[in-house]
Amino acid sequence: LSDTKTDGHEPNVLTRTNHWLGRSSNIHDQYFDGTIAYVKMWHGVELQQSDVTDLYSPHNTAHHFWDFRGCTTGGTVTDSIAGDLVATPMNGPVCGADGLRLDGSNDYADIDDWEWGGTASFEVYVKYNSFNSWSRVFDFSNGGGNDHVILCNSGTTSTIWWNVWQG
Repeated sequence: LSDTKTDGHEPNVLTRTNHWLGRSSNIHDQYFDGTIAYVKMWHGVELQQSDVTDLYSPHNTAHHFWDFRGCTTGGTVTDSIAGDLVATPMNGPVCGADGLRLDGSNDYADIDDWEWGGTASFEVYVKYNSFNSWSRVFDFSNGGGNDHVILCNSGTTSTIWWNVWQG
């Protein structure tokens, strides 16, 4: 991953106001053009490469799981593990058997605000149709460059970029 830090700094524990899939909190960045099948998140779990093979073991259940495969266009998707966090489609993304289809224009999904931070791991399954400039798979933040956790493509390339900003 491009620009990945290995110094161990983690996202601050706080309630972020933006939990966006397919949209950036930076107005200069473009929207995600492609399909998001699902997003999983583990709190307090830092996965090492050796742990990846254990991801699907019964003891290693994610804390949050939004599965967009087969969702209903215009309908919300509720976290199927915790059951309390809802992803709401914004500006008309379309659902299909493969997931939530975002057109790269202005549609995205907005997940409810919740408090999290510290050690965390994410798993996403996405397919890009095109590589828009810094288009986010997800951008969890408070806007304005504060407490960001971002996964996107670097510039207009196919290189994946991951970053955590504190403060």
